[in-house]
Amino acid sequence: MYSAAERVMRILKEQGEASLRNVRAAFTMKMLNPAEVSYLSEYCIVMKPVSMALNILQSETNTQMGWLLPTIYLLDSKLKKMEASVKVCLPLIHALQQGLQKRSGEFMEDPELISAAILPKFKTSWTDKAHIIKSRYGLHHALS
Repeated sequence: MYSAAERVMRILKEQGEASLRNVRAAFTMKMLNPAEVSYLSEYCIVMKPVSMALNILQSETNTQMGWLLPTIYLLDSKLKKMEASVKVCLPLIHALQQGLQKRSGEFMEDPELISAAILPKFKTSWTDKAHIIKSRYGLHHALS
């Protein structure tokens, strides 16, 4: 869905509404109204980091266990930052955040996953919760 919506928005931006009207006429489809265009635009903004995170985690090459926590954390951070700027897709953001918490909340406390994330490539940049790494699992020496 994201790829299709992103493509429609790119056509509108690069080629204008006339090109979309031609496609609509060829397939006898109803033209998007301004509210639908606004929704699709915001949907693409919200779903872009989700799509990027999924691409990283579903990659068949160069994906390691150490990528999981930083990717989830950064996705959650990006969604939180978007909350203030979106109008129509706020329920989508909240649903994505709830889904992330439900499916991966326990991973954020898993010592093996935390250890895997502390590669030189990530260091501590993936989390602002230093207490998770330092005190709870005694991994503070790895950060020095």
